[in-house]
Amino acid sequence: MPRPYPRIDIKELVFPVPRIALELHLDDSRVADDTWHNVSVVVGTSDVGVFLDDQFILRWDGALDRTYDWFGFSGATGAATNWHIIDNFSITASAADLPPAPSGMNVPPPPPTPMLPRAPTLISISTDASSSEVGSTVNINGRLTDANDSLLGANKTIILSYAVGNSESWFQIGSGQTDALGEYNIQWVPAASGTFLLRTEWSGDTTYSGTSNSTTLSFLPYQNQKVFCVESNSTVTGLEFNDSNRTLTFTVSGPNGTIGYTKVVTAKSLISDASGITTLVDGKAVNVTVSSTNETWILEFTYHHSTHQVNINLNSQAEKNPKATHEVSPSILGLALMTAMASAAIPTVIAKRRKMKRSDN
Repeated sequence: MPRPYPRIDIKELVFPVPRIALELHLDDSRVADDTWHNVSVVVGTSDVGVFLDDQFILRWDGALDRTYDWFGFSGATGAATNWHIIDNFSITASAADLPPAPSGMNVPPPPPTPMLPRAPTLISISTDASSSEVGSTVNINGRLTDANDSLLGANKTIILSYAVGNSESWFQIGSGQTDALGEYNIQWVPAASGTFLLRTEWSGDTTYSGTSNSTTLSFLPYQNQKVFCVESNSTVTGLEFNDSNRTLTFTVSGPNGTIGYTKVVTAKSLISDASGITTLVDGKAVNVTVSSTNETWILEFTYHHSTHQVNINLNSQAEKNPKATHEVSPSILGLALMTAMASAAIPTVIAKRRKMKRSDN
């Protein structure tokens, strides 16, 4: 009498012709009934079927991996041991098509198509406030490249989202397409003042992986019209403007070992000459790049990340050095000149009188 057979999984059925690799398994009580059974495996172009005692019991459809050139069988009993016996194995060519899967048949889903490694990509993000007025349009722009700064081409869809403050809830603003240079531009009109986290992202394609980048954008109204705009890759907190000493203050923080940058936009109506602006980080002057639009001054500076206090003073040089620029009124100037002339004339008259007395002697 044959040995009792355990549960046998029909698994790793791998054939040299037509060179495929596939795993199939099915629970069936007949494989442990101490009786020999005939099993046939039919391999098609994109399907595999299993027959047990001429009964169609298993069908699989999908792309076949044809990179192997060997075959094998395996079985499992968990922690127990038993005989797994396969006999009278043969391979025959057949052009027969598999029948459709009957109702109720266990049809395993095809395995997911393996994803090939995709090349990494980078996306930059920057903002450009078109005006210093409250409610003005902000342009969010940047560039999409691969890790070697090579262009990825046009028509890549970039999604722009924002979160308020430190919230993790993201809201989509809109989208834009890259141009031939890989550059994008998306416009946004913020509905309120405060601090926003802006994020641009690309989902990637079959060749390149997706990527995203973010920046902090803070708006501070002044006199209900003009606005300070602060962009930074740091976390910006405590944004305030002191009207009495005309100083904008805020704190920036970020992970140690990285470089932080901040861009501050202020209206020219608040200060006409940018050379009068002083920027201090932790009380020390920093190098600042200054550019401008028709309405605004744009100040940009960098620092090593940690936590820093930033102070930007908008007083002009005339306000900082009042003695150097005091004007003298015409009436005061005239009085001063008359006094000086009178003082110069007195010694002349006295000298003449003394000289006349000497001539009389």
